[in-house]
Amino acid sequence: MPEIRILTSADSALGADIHRVMLLSFEVFRKDYTPGSFSATVLSPELIADRIRKGEATVMAAFEGKQLVGTAALKEAEGNSFYLCTMGADPAWHGRGIGYALLKKAEKLALERKKDFIGLETNRVLTRAIALYKKFGFRETGRSRDFFGVTIFEMRKDL
Repeated sequence: MPEIRILTSADSALGADIHRVMLLSFEVFRKDYTPGSFSATVLSPELIADRIRKGEATVMAAFEGKQLVGTAALKEAEGNSFYLCTMGADPAWHGRGIGYALLKKAEKLALERKKDFIGLETNRVLTRAIALYKKFGFRETGRSRDFFGVTIFEMRKDL
Protein backbone atom coordinates (compact mmCIF):
# COMPACT_ATOMS: atom_id res chain seq x y z
CA MET A 1 0.00 0.00 0.00
CA PRO A 2 1.21 3.50 -0.70
CA GLU A 3 2.15 5.95 2.01
CA ILE A 4 -0.39 8.80 2.07
CA ARG A 5 0.90 12.14 3.35
CA ILE A 6 -1.01 15.33 4.00
CA LEU A 7 1.06 18.11 2.52
CA THR A 8 2.00 21.29 4.34
CA SER A 9 3.23 24.65 3.09
CA ALA A 10 6.77 23.23 3.29
CA ASP A 11 5.77 20.76 0.54
CA SER A 12 4.73 23.38 -2.02
CA ALA A 13 7.68 22.40 -4.23
CA LEU A 14 5.74 19.19 -4.97
CA GLY A 15 3.36 21.22 -7.15
CA ALA A 16 5.22 20.14 -10.30
CA ASP A 17 5.11 16.46 -9.31
CA ILE A 18 1.38 16.67 -8.55
CA HIS A 19 0.78 18.40 -11.88
CA ARG A 20 2.69 15.59 -13.62
CA VAL A 21 0.53 12.93 -11.96
CA MET A 22 -2.69 14.79 -12.80
CA LEU A 23 -1.59 15.33 -16.40
CA LEU A 24 -0.71 11.64 -16.79
CA SER A 25 -4.00 10.67 -15.18
CA PHE A 26 -6.21 12.87 -17.38
CA GLU A 27 -4.31 13.15 -20.67
CA VAL A 28 -6.13 10.15 -22.18
CA PHE A 29 -9.43 11.98 -21.54
CA ARG A 30 -8.37 15.36 -22.96
CA LYS A 31 -10.58 14.83 -26.04
CA ASP A 32 -13.61 14.54 -23.73
CA TYR A 33 -12.92 17.89 -22.07
CA THR A 34 -13.08 21.45 -23.32
CA PRO A 35 -9.85 23.45 -22.94
CA GLY A 36 -11.41 25.27 -19.97
CA SER A 37 -12.61 22.13 -18.21
CA PHE A 38 -9.26 20.41 -18.74
CA SER A 39 -7.23 23.32 -17.33
CA ALA A 40 -9.63 23.58 -14.36
CA THR A 41 -9.12 19.85 -13.71
CA VAL A 42 -5.38 19.66 -14.32
CA LEU A 43 -4.15 22.77 -12.55
CA SER A 44 -0.79 24.31 -13.40
CA PRO A 45 2.19 23.50 -11.17
CA GLU A 46 2.11 27.11 -9.92
CA LEU A 47 -1.57 26.95 -8.92
CA ILE A 48 -1.05 23.62 -7.18
CA ALA A 49 1.99 24.94 -5.28
CA ASP A 50 -0.01 28.04 -4.33
CA ARG A 51 -2.94 25.90 -3.11
CA ILE A 52 -0.53 23.91 -0.92
CA ARG A 53 1.35 26.98 0.33
CA LYS A 54 -1.85 28.86 1.28
CA GLY A 55 -3.60 25.84 2.75
CA GLU A 56 -6.63 26.43 0.48
CA ALA A 57 -7.27 22.70 0.46
CA THR A 58 -6.09 19.62 2.28
CA VAL A 59 -3.76 18.19 -0.36
CA MET A 60 -2.73 14.57 -0.04
CA ALA A 61 0.03 12.76 -1.89
CA ALA A 62 0.49 9.03 -2.34
CA PHE A 63 4.08 7.81 -2.38
CA GLU A 64 5.65 4.52 -3.36
CA GLY A 65 9.10 4.93 -1.91
CA LYS A 66 10.13 8.45 -2.89
CA GLN A 67 7.97 8.54 -6.02
CA LEU A 68 4.74 10.54 -5.95
CA VAL A 69 2.18 8.29 -7.65
CA GLY A 70 -1.19 9.80 -6.71
CA THR A 71 -2.87 12.83 -5.26
CA ALA A 72 -6.19 14.11 -3.96
CA ALA A 73 -7.41 17.38 -2.48
CA LEU A 74 -10.28 18.11 -0.12
CA LYS A 75 -11.96 21.42 0.65
CA GLU A 76 -14.35 22.36 3.41
CA ALA A 77 -17.84 22.58 1.91
CA GLU A 78 -21.40 23.51 2.77
CA GLY A 79 -23.47 21.24 4.94
CA ASN A 80 -20.62 20.23 7.25
CA SER A 81 -18.91 18.26 4.52
CA PHE A 82 -15.73 17.82 2.55
CA TYR A 83 -15.60 18.26 -1.21
CA LEU A 84 -13.14 15.99 -3.01
CA CYS A 85 -12.05 18.56 -5.57
CA THR A 86 -9.39 16.52 -7.33
CA MET A 87 -7.95 13.04 -7.42
CA GLY A 88 -5.61 11.27 -9.79
CA ALA A 89 -3.07 8.49 -10.00
CA ASP A 90 -0.21 7.83 -12.37
CA PRO A 91 -1.62 5.28 -14.89
CA ALA A 92 1.52 3.17 -14.47
CA TRP A 93 0.32 2.56 -10.92
CA HIS A 94 -3.37 1.86 -11.68
CA GLY A 95 -4.75 -1.24 -10.02
CA ARG A 96 -2.38 -1.02 -7.06
CA GLY A 97 -4.71 0.59 -4.54
CA ILE A 98 -3.58 4.22 -4.91
CA GLY A 99 -7.09 5.66 -5.37
CA TYR A 100 -8.54 3.47 -2.64
CA ALA A 101 -5.81 4.54 -0.19
CA LEU A 102 -6.44 8.22 -0.99
CA LEU A 103 -10.19 7.79 -0.45
CA LYS A 104 -9.55 5.91 2.81
CA LYS A 105 -7.38 8.80 4.07
CA ALA A 106 -10.01 11.35 2.96
CA GLU A 107 -12.69 9.44 4.84
CA LYS A 108 -10.50 9.21 7.96
CA LEU A 109 -9.94 12.98 7.89
CA ALA A 110 -13.66 13.62 7.39
CA LEU A 111 -14.55 11.41 10.35
CA GLU A 112 -11.89 13.04 12.55
CA ARG A 113 -13.33 16.45 11.68
CA LYS A 114 -16.87 15.19 12.28
CA LYS A 115 -18.08 15.79 8.73
CA ASP A 116 -21.48 14.45 7.70
CA PHE A 117 -20.48 13.46 4.17
CA ILE A 118 -17.91 13.71 1.39
CA GLY A 119 -19.09 15.04 -1.96
CA LEU A 120 -17.47 15.06 -5.38
CA GLU A 121 -18.25 15.84 -8.98
CA THR A 122 -17.10 13.72 -11.89
CA ASN A 123 -17.38 13.21 -15.61
CA ARG A 124 -19.14 10.15 -17.11
CA VAL A 125 -16.04 9.22 -19.15
CA LEU A 126 -14.09 8.52 -15.94
CA THR A 127 -15.53 5.00 -15.65
CA ARG A 128 -12.66 3.57 -13.56
CA ALA A 129 -12.95 6.41 -11.05
CA ILE A 130 -16.74 6.10 -10.89
CA ALA A 131 -16.46 2.35 -10.25
CA LEU A 132 -13.98 3.04 -7.44
CA TYR A 133 -16.23 5.72 -5.91
CA LYS A 134 -19.20 3.35 -5.98
CA LYS A 135 -17.14 0.51 -4.49
CA PHE A 136 -16.12 2.92 -1.73
CA GLY A 137 -19.75 3.77 -0.96
CA PHE A 138 -20.38 6.93 -2.97
CA ARG A 139 -23.76 7.23 -4.69
CA GLU A 140 -25.07 9.52 -7.37
CA THR A 141 -27.23 12.36 -6.04
CA GLY A 142 -29.06 13.07 -9.30
CA ARG A 143 -27.56 16.55 -9.60
CA SER A 144 -25.44 17.64 -12.53
CA ARG A 145 -24.10 20.91 -13.91
CA ASP A 146 -22.13 22.47 -16.71
CA PHE A 147 -18.39 22.69 -16.01
CA PHE A 148 -16.77 24.83 -18.71
CA GLY A 149 -18.83 23.12 -21.42
CA VAL A 150 -18.74 19.58 -19.99
CA THR A 151 -21.55 18.02 -17.97
CA ILE A 152 -20.41 16.72 -14.61
CA PHE A 153 -22.51 14.97 -11.99
CA GLU A 154 -22.44 14.81 -8.22
CA MET A 155 -21.75 11.85 -5.96
CA ARG A 156 -21.60 11.69 -2.18
CA LYS A 157 -20.81 9.34 0.64
CA ASP A 158 -22.64 9.79 3.92
CA LEU A 159 -20.47 9.18 6.97
